[in-house]
Amino acid sequence: MNEDRINDLLDRAGEDPEAREALYQLVYADLRGLAGHRLAVSRPGETLSVTALVNEAYLKLTERTGRQWADKTHFLRVAARAMRQITIDYMRARLAEKRGGGQTPVSITQVPLAADLKPAMVLALEEGLQILGREQPRLVEVVECRFFAGMSVAETAQALGLSTRTVERDWLAARGWLVEFLE
Repeated sequence: MNEDRINDLLDRAGEDPEAREALYQLVYADLRGLAGHRLAVSRPGETLSVTALVNEAYLKLTERTGRQWADKTHFLRVAARAMRQITIDYMRARLAEKRGGGQTPVSITQVPLAADLKPAMVLALEEGLQILGREQPRLVEVVECRFFAGMSVAETAQALGLSTRTVERDWLAARGWLVEFLE
């Protein structure tokens, strides 16, 4: 029942401010869950909070009229990408504040979530994802869901319309490629 209501609101959110507000109320907990994974380990002094990330992502998703999503899962997958973009922009700004700071190699297997990385490391990871995305865009989608949104293998499979085994293989392939790139 709730899924049908969400799907109806997703269809109308681009044109109807009341539908947009109702949708926000229904998906807020899910968006906070995604953002919570992103910012699970905040360092003292961090200014990007879960609430700020959720609000910015939601605004980014609904700012254009006529935007359509297939269903809640598709909406959350796009939200994960928006959170990635917002986080990258935030890290770029932080790094610019520190006048560059240099980039430090990092292994994706050593860090469970992007929230644990220093800005320079996140930017190096982003550079790797952009390069990987030119050849293997599906691998980048898996990384967005697993690493940036903290989705489980099953949630990622559902979000991308893949089998769990394919997600597991893609996750291993993406991690392997990124480890080589980051080293």
